[in-house]
Amino acid sequence: MHYATAQITSHTHGDGVHIMTLHTPDVAKAAKPGQFVMVYLDKGEHLLPRPISIFDADAAKGDVTLAYVQAGAGTKIMSRWEEGRIIRIIGPLGNGFELEFPQPTDSNLHVVGAGSSRPSQSKEDSSGHTCQLSAPNISSGREDPAPTVCNANPGKLRASVAIIGGGIGTAPLHFLAKELSRQDTPPHIYLGFKHPSPTLTKYFATLTPSLHIATEDKTGYVTDLLPTSPTYTSILTCGPTPMLKAVAAYAQTHNIPCQVSMEARMACGLGACKGCVIKSPPQHDTAYQLCCINGPVFPSQDVNLGFDDLVQGDPKPGGEQK
Repeated sequence: MHYATAQITSHTHGDGVHIMTLHTPDVAKAAKPGQFVMVYLDKGEHLLPRPISIFDADAAKGDVTLAYVQAGAGTKIMSRWEEGRIIRIIGPLGNGFELEFPQPTDSNLHVVGAGSSRPSQSKEDSSGHTCQLSAPNISSGREDPAPTVCNANPGKLRASVAIIGGGIGTAPLHFLAKELSRQDTPPHIYLGFKHPSPTLTKYFATLTPSLHIATEDKTGYVTDLLPTSPTYTSILTCGPTPMLKAVAAYAQTHNIPCQVSMEARMACGLGACKGCVIKSPPQHDTAYQLCCINGPVFPSQDVNLGFDDLVQGDPKPGGEQK
């Protein structure tokens, strides 16, 4: 964690989403997918900082990128900030996503790009071998993916990871998807929006050969796109609570480990104010946890999402997101 000054090097806006890049080397080097920063407004009437998810971090350049929507007085002030401005932040904060995943089995083996008519691109894995990834395919249909294996190293299985995001909850998932792709585990990505959001979608398109987009005004809920017989080894998700409830139920029904990134109002981001309380399930050793220091990312079984009513057969999670 660093108390740092940061210079705004870029601040763009589109589809209601602000993308702001900060030059802050110490924070960039320490950041992990799923973490956040607290942004100070430096206005007398707004003393408390605002928690903003880390959308991207580039340790080599020393840059951290934040994505946010104008939702109140604080983010309205932020939306007016211009390039060159110096601001104060604290971060990175919180526990991010765990990137050690259960390994797939030989029975679910699948070669990346096999049987696909889409053009491929080469990607060198950490051992120097080259894997073939299909070009990004943006769709709104179901798929039944399998774990992947590098063509040049057929003995090396890849975890099959699904990333599921809703609304501005997709923001921390970009850094996550980028890191998974860097680790040669390109994820299957499912994003849901009320209306099309090309501003956010374009950032994900280069990180996966499997990108699925749902919009409530056209195709329905993002959970409607999930495969009926999944072979994922892990599911990572962030979005509105009803969506998290549906995704966690889907994961439990199919016995897939799931991590959820929670949201709560925060005043300090350091655990001092005890304002960002998350309720624990009955079997947990504590009744409540703090989103800022225990989370924001939790194993789905460690938070009380109240999804037991959905865990029966194959749930229909899409109908739970109103």
